[in-house]
Amino acid sequence: MNPIKQLRTEAKMSQERLAAQLNVSRSTIAMWETGGSNPDKEMLAKMSKLFGVTVDYLLGLDTEKGPLTVTDEEALDQELISLLTSLTPAEQEKAAAFVQGLIANREA
Repeated sequence: MNPIKQLRTEAKMSQERLAAQLNVSRSTIAMWETGGSNPDKEMLAKMSKLFGVTVDYLLGLDTEKGPLTVTDEEALDQELISLLTSLTPAEQEKAAAFVQGLIANREA
């Protein structure tokens, strides 16, 4: 059985509920479960965190589910990456300039 479908059914979760939690359509979940398409890195990271398994398990590269251990720093990194990738290129430049300003002020 597909790892995503297996985890979803073990969690007694419908495709609709998983789709809502990941902010994708139900048909996207169905495609992932049937092998019609594959989730991107961001979705793999979200599902890994949601189900508490490794990305390798989700990809079918590992038969052991985990346990997944995510440090606070790794969780912050994932959150920041997710936020930054949701910005337009112009907004990303402004965010980078803002962070550089924070670092410059800290070093002053």
